[in-house]
Amino acid sequence: MHFSRYLDQGDKIFFDYLPACKEEEFLTEVQIKASGNSKQVASFFSQLPALKEVGLPKRFVEVICQRSSIDPTTKISAVSGKKLKDLVHLFKSDVFRVTGTKGWQLAMVSRGGVSLEELDLKSLSSKKIPSLFFAGEILDIDGDSGGYNLQFAFSSAKKATESIIASWEK
Repeated sequence: MHFSRYLDQGDKIFFDYLPACKEEEFLTEVQIKASGNSKQVASFFSQLPALKEVGLPKRFVEVICQRSSIDPTTKISAVSGKKLKDLVHLFKSDVFRVTGTKGWQLAMVSRGGVSLEELDLKSLSSKKIPSLFFAGEILDIDGDSGGYNLQFAFSSAKKATESIIASWEK
């Protein structure tokens, strides 16, 4: 969700599922261990230390195999060098293209809103219409998920309420 504010349709997202190892070294290890090995591809990869270290489950490995056009039940020794190289590359540099969003009906967060330049920041009132106050997510303030937006919503609502009450007392 944090990245969603930075992504647009057509953007590419790259994933390295094994950041602790270099692709060339991992490929060499796979080629050496695969030679003459009778294990199925998914089982073989699932038992490699690099995958165990990051906790990638066998089911995940099966999906990566299928995306590489490799049957996960094939014996690892029967997989061509090119296919192994492609599979290792997918573990190190998987790519997804952003195709769009689910729309406003399912949105959890949004960005944009009333510009802070249009407000008196001490009272959160409009510079154009002084008796109009704004608070929370209607303002153009965008923060990380995890309570920051809620805290700002509560704090700005309190400030706007205090400002409204103070304007009545004048």
